Order: sequence, then structure tokens, then C-alpha cells
Amino acid sequence: MEVLVASAVMLMVVSMVFVVYVNGARAWHRGAGQADLLQDLQVVQGQMHREIASSVYESFSADAPHRAFSLLSARLDGGGFQVLDGEVEWQRYVIFYLDLPSRELRRAELKLPPGAPQRTAPGPIESYDPGTGPRPLADYCTGGRVIGRDLTELTVKSLAAGRILNIEVRGERQRSDGQGMERIVLPTSTQFKN
Repeated sequence: MEVLVASAVMLMVVSMVFVVYVNGARAWHRGAGQADLLQDLQVVQGQMHREIASSVYESFSADAPHRAFSLLSARLDGGGFQVLDGEVEWQRYVIFYLDLPSRELRRAELKLPPGAPQRTAPGPIESYDPGTGPRPLADYCTGGRVIGRDLTELTVKSLAAGRILNIEVRGERQRSDGQGMERIVLPTSTQFKN
């Protein structure tokens, strides 16, 4: 009788330890999945922040559903900047856009040819004429390099008379244990410095 009682108590203890272990493992996987997704979103926002900080508001443009935005960049291909008569010479438009079917955030570039008016007089991408007439931002949202995956939303809002941009990215990824989805919303604000 004592052996049966001891076995029953031991079985209950082992069962409780197993339940605690399983719940702990699930929480650890969930935390690790959220941390991975958060880190990926922070890398994406870091790239956007660097481009915005070195650009100028007069070149900023966002599409109506706010899934894309563009701005001028003065960075040369080899690094550094070109300055003429004390003014920055803009080199290209940088376009960030969310490709919803693939859930990828992409970064595309449109290099400005020598003599383009936007090199010295910044304006939005819609004012640029590649020789066939000005085009909307949506026409430039093709190709480019993937800078983030598993994104479901990109929202961009201009504040403080255009000096500050609020950017919010939302990410969603299947949990590694297959038990649902990880979802993260990461808002940030960035200021134009030029």
C-alpha cells in the first residue's frame, strides 16, 4: 500500500514538473521568436533612419496608402558626399516600399543623371522627369533590394511642418513551435537634418 501511495505521489510530482517544463519551453520559444522579429524590424528602421536623417524634407514623398516613401540621397557610390559651392549635390532617389504579396520591405534607387535639376534643387520624385514625363511614386516601386521580411504594414506620417517623420512597421511571423503567430508593432520618429 505504501509503495502504491509513494508511486502515485511521485507520478503527480513528475507530471507537475513536466507541465512546468513544457510551459517554460513554450514561453522561451515565444520570447525568442519575438526577440528575433523585433531585431529584424529594428534593423529595417535603422536603415530608413539613416537615409531620412541625411536627406531633406523637400524631396520627401509618400504614396496614398503609405506603403512607400522616397527621398533624395547625397551618398556617392563609393561613400562620402559631393559638395558644390557649399551645397550638397544630390545623387539619387531612394525608395522604400512594402511589397504586400511577398511581405518584403524593399529599397530601390533611381540615380540622377548629371544636369538633373533635383541634384541642386531638391524636389519629390513626382517632379523628376526621366525623359518620358513625370511619373507617380508607385511607378518606381519595383525591383530593389530586400531589407526586411515578414512585414505586414508600413505607415509613414509627417509631423512638425515636415521636419519629423513617424514611421511604424508591423511584422508577423509563424512561431518556431508552430503554435500561432508572433506579431510586433514598432513605431519610431526620425528628423530630417538637412
